[in-house]
Amino acid sequence: MERQRGFVLLIFGILIGSTYELDLEGTDCYCPGDPKLTGNYNQEEVVLILKRMSEIRRTERQNFEVYTPALPVDPRPERSNLPSEDVINKMFPLDDMVDWIEKNSITAESVQGLKDTKQADVTARLASKQYLKAYDAKFPKPPTTTTVTTTTTVITTTTAAATAVESTDSGNVTVANSTTAENGTSTDESAETSTSETAAVDNSTVEGETTAGGSRKKREANKRPEIPMVLGRDQGMGIKQGNTSALEDAVACWGCQAPSLRVRKEFLVSADPAILDLSSDAFKAFKLLMESKLDELFEKAMERGDITGSNGRPFNFEVGYYGSEVVAVHEVAEGESRRKREAEALMVEVDISAKDGGLVAADVDTVYDNGTMENISVASTSPANKRYCSVSDLDYPKTVLVLLGTEQAATVEVGLKIHFSCLSGHLLNPELDPEINGFDVMCGLGGEWEVPEAWPNSTTGCVPTPMCSTVPDTEALPTETGLMRMDYTAVDHTGAVLDGDVVFYACKENNAVLQDGSGLGVYQAKCSEGTLSPEVWPACVVMKICSDIPQPDSESAESGLSLVSSPSEPLWQDEYAVYNCSTPEKPVTETGNLYILQCRDGVVTAPGRWPLCREPAGCDMSPEKVPKAPAETHLEPNITEEAVKEMEELIYHCTATVNKTYIENNTLNQFGVKCLPGGEWEQPGPGDWPVCDDPTTTTEPPTTTTPAMKRDCYCLGDIAPSDSETWLMSTERHQEILKICRKSYVTFSRMITEVDESNNRYLVPVKEQCGVKNPYVGEYGHLQGLNRSYTYDDVCACTEAKVYGYWVTLEITSQTFDPIFTRPTSSKTRILREHIEEVMDTIYVEGREDVNGLFNKNYIRTRVMRFDMGNTILNQEDIEINPELEPERSTRVMMEVQFASVDDNIISMSDFNTTHYNLMSVNSTLSEQKFSSGVGIILNLKCNPVSNPQSLDSCPVTEPPRCYNRDFEGVPPYLTHQYVRLYENGTQMPFPFEVEEDGEKVEFSLGVGETVDFICNDPVKQFKTDDPELLDNKLTVLCKPDRYYNVPSVWPVCKAKCPAEKPLPGNDTRMEIWTDHPMMKEKLYEEFWEDDPLFYRCIDPKNEGVVLQPNLVGEDGGEVGDRRVTSQEFKCSEKGFYNTPRKFRNCAPKPEVCECLGDLTEEQSRNILNLVCRNDSLGEGNYHVSWHAEKEETGLLLLPNKTRCGVEKADYPSVKEKCYCYDHDFQGVKTGFWHIMEVLSLPWHDDLFWPNTTLFKQNKILLERELDDMYISSKLLFGKRYVRSIVFKFKKGKFLLKHQTSTTTTTTTTSTTTLKGPVRQVRAVQDDERDFFYDDNDNKVFVGKKGYWPYGEEEYSTVAWVEHQFMEDFTVMDFESYDFETEHMSLLNERNGQWLDKTNNLTLWLSQGCYISKKCLITDFGRCPNTILESLPLGFTHEKPRKMVPVSRDSPDLKEEYKLPVGAEVNIKCSEHHQKITSDKWDSNPNDKLLTVKCLPNFKYDIPTDGFPRCRSYCPAPRRLWNITTMKSDTLPLQKIYTEDPSLTFREATHPEVGYRQLKPSSYAGLILNEEKTDLDEETWEGEKIYYVCINSSLGVEQAESPEIAFRCRDDGVYNVPENNSWPECDIKTTTAKPPIIDGVKISLREMDTDLDNVMLWKDYMTAQAKGNSKDLFWKVTVPFGILILVGLVICLLFTRHDSLFCQVCNRDYEVKQMQNYGHKDYEYS
Repeated sequence: MERQRGFVLLIFGILIGSTYELDLEGTDCYCPGDPKLTGNYNQEEVVLILKRMSEIRRTERQNFEVYTPALPVDPRPERSNLPSEDVINKMFPLDDMVDWIEKNSITAESVQGLKDTKQADVTARLASKQYLKAYDAKFPKPPTTTTVTTTTTVITTTTAAATAVESTDSGNVTVANSTTAENGTSTDESAETSTSETAAVDNSTVEGETTAGGSRKKREANKRPEIPMVLGRDQGMGIKQGNTSALEDAVACWGCQAPSLRVRKEFLVSADPAILDLSSDAFKAFKLLMESKLDELFEKAMERGDITGSNGRPFNFEVGYYGSEVVAVHEVAEGESRRKREAEALMVEVDISAKDGGLVAADVDTVYDNGTMENISVASTSPANKRYCSVSDLDYPKTVLVLLGTEQAATVEVGLKIHFSCLSGHLLNPELDPEINGFDVMCGLGGEWEVPEAWPNSTTGCVPTPMCSTVPDTEALPTETGLMRMDYTAVDHTGAVLDGDVVFYACKENNAVLQDGSGLGVYQAKCSEGTLSPEVWPACVVMKICSDIPQPDSESAESGLSLVSSPSEPLWQDEYAVYNCSTPEKPVTETGNLYILQCRDGVVTAPGRWPLCREPAGCDMSPEKVPKAPAETHLEPNITEEAVKEMEELIYHCTATVNKTYIENNTLNQFGVKCLPGGEWEQPGPGDWPVCDDPTTTTEPPTTTTPAMKRDCYCLGDIAPSDSETWLMSTERHQEILKICRKSYVTFSRMITEVDESNNRYLVPVKEQCGVKNPYVGEYGHLQGLNRSYTYDDVCACTEAKVYGYWVTLEITSQTFDPIFTRPTSSKTRILREHIEEVMDTIYVEGREDVNGLFNKNYIRTRVMRFDMGNTILNQEDIEINPELEPERSTRVMMEVQFASVDDNIISMSDFNTTHYNLMSVNSTLSEQKFSSGVGIILNLKCNPVSNPQSLDSCPVTEPPRCYNRDFEGVPPYLTHQYVRLYENGTQMPFPFEVEEDGEKVEFSLGVGETVDFICNDPVKQFKTDDPELLDNKLTVLCKPDRYYNVPSVWPVCKAKCPAEKPLPGNDTRMEIWTDHPMMKEKLYEEFWEDDPLFYRCIDPKNEGVVLQPNLVGEDGGEVGDRRVTSQEFKCSEKGFYNTPRKFRNCAPKPEVCECLGDLTEEQSRNILNLVCRNDSLGEGNYHVSWHAEKEETGLLLLPNKTRCGVEKADYPSVKEKCYCYDHDFQGVKTGFWHIMEVLSLPWHDDLFWPNTTLFKQNKILLERELDDMYISSKLLFGKRYVRSIVFKFKKGKFLLKHQTSTTTTTTTTSTTTLKGPVRQVRAVQDDERDFFYDDNDNKVFVGKKGYWPYGEEEYSTVAWVEHQFMEDFTVMDFESYDFETEHMSLLNERNGQWLDKTNNLTLWLSQGCYISKKCLITDFGRCPNTILESLPLGFTHEKPRKMVPVSRDSPDLKEEYKLPVGAEVNIKCSEHHQKITSDKWDSNPNDKLLTVKCLPNFKYDIPTDGFPRCRSYCPAPRRLWNITTMKSDTLPLQKIYTEDPSLTFREATHPEVGYRQLKPSSYAGLILNEEKTDLDEETWEGEKIYYVCINSSLGVEQAESPEIAFRCRDDGVYNVPENNSWPECDIKTTTAKPPIIDGVKISLREMDTDLDNVMLWKDYMTAQAKGNSKDLFWKVTVPFGILILVGLVICLLFTRHDSLFCQVCNRDYEVKQMQNYGHKDYEYS
């Protein structure tokens, strides 16, 4: 690109490098051919002026406008009558709809629900306002304050949006199937999409030819291609003086005469294909060069003046040459492959213009042929020809098409198009308008129109379509309405909409609503009968909202006056703020029990004096003060001793006159007069008093009553009498019910049309038995005014009887067939169908003359299914006179005559056939009543009764076709239907089963029009759907005429429903229903579907958590809640009840723990990483620099440990609250991957090799930040509890960066980069040295850099070693490195591997192709083997998990013990719980007495080499064992075995199996712990003592001299204190021998006596031996001593080898040495 710019500048330098030492005279504009030029200057000066003029003109033409042909639009956007989100917001201007839009789909039902809710709200507000208005008028109140003025601003928003069709003040118009309009509104919902468009278009085409509808034919190859082109200028340009009079400083002027000669000439040149891009610098350079050469050629011809034009005039300076302009470039042959940077034969179009109108195109060719052009390789040229086409020359069908946007006398430039639309009321066939901008015709080469072979006709090209051609925009609306048109989707490019479509008009002002009482801010205009405009447009009125509601002052509030409504709920204009008295003892004010203030002009004005609540006063009950009722009312007041208080009523009864006791329309026969505020009586007017009358004058009761009804529905065909009621169907009643049933659809609530196997459309004769709920509405109750006809609300259906029918075809010779009759839904068809049905019903019910009807055969009705052409030619006589006339044929009608099957008693087809023909044969004229065609119904009784679908002369009576049963194969097993049969044992028969018909067994099947009702197999379950037709939990499927069922594409799902009442936790649990959970907020009080989650949470989730370990005790002795679990989730089960436990878990205070990465939300993770944890990988103590096993190649690297960073409060991250979840506490990273990636945007530098350099740290953080952001955005990866990515090594990469911008390869490939500019030498780059990916078609696509990216010639990429960490403990069976790589590649493909900043410059580029070439790898963590941990010295163990994990997804049964990953930590501890290590100085926590070791990159643990610790027993701190209470609130070392093994029963500390003893002495002992020698909170090593002293220091322990006694810590971790109640006592010291001394002397004497006895016995033994045989001494003495010496020698030999078993047991240093050097290549194993 830089070289291209340089090339352009070079050309500019060459072309404008001349100097002009000439001055222009005057300030006028000098134009080409201007006589002033030749008059004021000599020829050489004129040449210089024209040359300078050309230079300036070419420079001006470097700024040009490019015309780009419109492209076909695919896919076609869908039109919808649903409102967009913007419309929803405008529709409800007084509500915040953001939350509703986020949580709901915009459907017809949901929008109507909003409207209904709003209407109910408006109605309620209006009723409240009217009541309060009357109250306000009735009771006076104090004056309001006038000194304070509050201004409420009503914000007015003016929408000014561009539209593709009409005014810019209207909403945008998106053309259906088009992308030409901007900001169009579209929706995913299609429930309201108009479908009449498709019915109006007939897209019949013949391959390769133009259809009768005018389908567009592909342009021939010799016609001008549709290509981008430069729009030329028709103004004439000259020059005038600039800053100075020097010609060098001249500037352009555009006041010259328009050119009279305008031609276009084509040049075949050899040029770089890069010039095909008209926006490129290469094209601009070529344009400048070629125009300069052409200008030079014509300037030389004018200078010579030796060429004579066709009119005899010389071609000289007077012709006014206006220059040449390159306007288009295109390839010569389509489809010919080309290679970048190679010259190619291209066709260049040039516009040439001149002032002289006497010149012709041939004169331009003459000039060109007599000149030469240098530096331009021209292979050939075409003759110059016209540059424009004249619209008046184009002959198009003006009765079909209308010209768009172009005047009839206008001209169109070659290469541009004119567009046509259809006449009003017609819709252009979409095939003729793929670009959705009208039917177009191009101005072709030579100024000739490229006329289509066939223009659109008025039937299939411009299809007659009910539509509204005019959609009023905002400017067309009356100004006083305040409406503006919202965005809408038009049906074509003219902005029209189809009949039935709606366009939304919204109020311009904010807070404005329509003055129609709806409370809505949007008017919905519907296209009907060709117009969209109502008779009167509704007007908008601004609702000035009062949001600042005054509160009563302190005095009034203290008396009890308070605002009833919420102060945060605003009031609408003219509504009232209501106040009442909240204190029962003071219920009224001076205005009654209510005090109201009105919202006026956005202000609720506080009164000057607020009323005070007080006790009600009484009205004067004296007879002269009580209001007197007029005598004619016969009313008397009921005066009692108790006074009537304010706002109470005095009751008047009809007691003044005997027998005058009845008040009409008053059930209590009484009247009340209110005691008004202030103790004044209400004074009713003369007309307000009711009159008491005689009860005998009341209205006469009805003389007739409706008979009792026992059935829910009374149906056609039900003629059997009933034992329980008097109802009996008659022909008259049958006809009356038929009147409403013909217009009703009781099964599907709509007309069903389907096609048969021959694609003939039928009105499906649904088998349904229609009836009415009350058959007496027209027969009884006339005195009550109940006489009426049946309505739709009376209609019902009977389902007990089976409905069957026979198909009948009749030929009607009195009705000429019209093709529109084949459309069952047309109005003309409907009129004919209803008339025929009425006639046939009358005949079949009542009979004809002597032939009885079919009423007694349980006849229901006749249904017309379709009309077809008959065989009879009705105008045969006229055709004989004029054979050119089109024949008019009769009409055939196909009907189904339906009956009810009662107890399987049906009329056979033969009997029906006989009766049918007898009825028809009475008279061929069935009806003389004229209808739309002006004729009655006359039959052709000779129509052939044989069934022949291919013949027009066929009028058979047949049984309906039957449907195939194959559709039942796809029915889900959880559904059943009414035709399922069971065996005697209750099991289900295979379906379809066999049935017997006419003595033969056949497979069960249903006829056309019969239905199958599918319901859920499980009676507990119901359909989970929003489809209104399925809300009865029954899916009705219909047998269609094509013999298939209309089964749904997606079967409804059966789910159980749980009650709306949710289980409640007990108050003692501290748990509540999570009412505002996002998944429950909108449906908390509704029934829940199966599997719907039900959430509970702690009442105080911030400070409390769910108790998951009931035995865990906190510092306060209470339960401990889990820090991260604050809620519990249950669900609605498949049985229809919630799976909540009988006893909910408790909530308890949380312990203080850290909230770490991997447990947070996306937003929290990003914030904590960027604000707190990003740099912690560089901090000492978190990440250690360690040697890798490959020292020379890899060097130092950063060891990523598995401790997770976090903060104390995730929602409020702060560096001060930074904390960690440590790996050795089992809170660290669980799983992850090692990732070797190529960073193409990071040139390799040696400093990157060392982790302690600034360059390493900077690039490490940059890469980690981008990777974290990308992975956190991935729902898959973040769903695995992604923690973070850590770069722990940089190495030199394998890609030369200079190759990443090359577009030349050794193979034929596609590149995403395109370089333009001068041709330079091809540089071959091997495919494996560039980045690439494979597209969806498995083509290899090379990736080039984007944006600014400097690089050196020999710079390489950088390889990054990255660790990705996760908290989810997944295995290879759940998620392995291949799955991660797939997601990683998908995320890279979204951005083509490149990150760009706001200026579109490259910040990060990761290679994609390296994963295919295996240069980049993703593997599991490196892990340390378990051998070392399993070879720990005697007495030690570790805390590493011992679970077995799968090794490979391919071999799920092959498992191994879990290994710790590199960087992970594990605690080494003593095997016995009462032991701990003696020294803890090697890890970061010297106080936990645990040896924490880390797995290093050399796959060994960093076990200390010197002074390996030993295990030693210890006793807990005395405070923990002081008494039973302290021991119960603690888990002591010897109790840990029970907490670690749930299978063991937990034992108390003093249980014999545990062995601890209470350290608090018994009260009688008089001892106390000596805290000077014993620390209560310090643990004691084995052998160390704790000390006690007597409370009274004058006493001695057990009367001893010393008041102190000590107890030792034993090797089993227990103090050897006495058991309870056996402690030594403090007593008075004695002066005689102490009891212990006495006891010691006695023991010594006893032992001395024993020793003396033994000596005497040994003496006697030796004496006896001396007297015996000495020969036995060898065996008795020598041999045993010899054996002992031999055994001793063997033992000494065993101890001489250091690897012997004895040495290993005794010498622990050797054992540690073996462990530390495991796996080292230099270590020799013995």
